[in-house]
Amino acid sequence: MNKDIKELVEVMCKAVEMTGSVNGLGDDLGIVAKTELAMYMMYLSASDGDIARSEAEAISDICKLELNADELAYFVQENNILKPEFAEVVPVTYKIMIKTDNNLKGMGNDEVKFSDYVLETYKAIGDLIIKADEDVKDEEIKNYEKYMAMMEAYRAENLQ
Repeated sequence: MNKDIKELVEVMCKAVEMTGSVNGLGDDLGIVAKTELAMYMMYLSASDGDIARSEAEAISDICKLELNADELAYFVQENNILKPEFAEVVPVTYKIMIKTDNNLKGMGNDEVKFSDYVLETYKAIGDLIIKADEDVKDEEIKNYEKYMAMMEAYRAENLQ
């Protein structure tokens, strides 16, 4: 697994966790961020109707899960991850990071954009997971583009 991607995820989760702590939201937001990211990866990997072994390994490795493809498929089914509505729900941690960016801007800091980092992490993970089984299907690309469009639209509407 790509060490840079794993590091990108760890840094993103740590930034989310620190933001939560500073804003009185608790110390568990990093876990929430990783859970949301894992569900996004499951959504993309199951888009073609099957979670390949290589996709399951990538999800487990990046998100530190001990689940095989069948267990991930069961989780996807039980949690309605493949429903169209999944790609319409903005990750809570992304919303928090956009609010953080807005607060920082209000204090005169225009340079730090935590939401950029989260968005770039989702893009990199999406690209990795749809290519993990070396058989990129149209449905995977469509769902990746749909999810990214949702996140970018939310950011455009809410980032000051």
